[in-house]
Amino acid sequence: MMKQREVTDQHNTTWTCVQAYAGVDSSAAAEATKLSETDAGGVPVVCTPSGELKQSGLN
Repeated sequence: MMKQREVTDQHNTTWTCVQAYAGVDSSAAAEATKLSETDAGGVPVVCTPSGELKQSGLN
């Protein structure tokens, strides 16, 4: 199941984030998720800004 999380940064931009590969139901996606997880359990996420922001970085 794909879960979204919204995060607001110090510039008051709201980002909608999801785990990379979430919502893709295949053995390749499951393997990619497993391989991309860090030793500490972290996973890559994909975030999209709200509003008129076209390009920015997110740390």
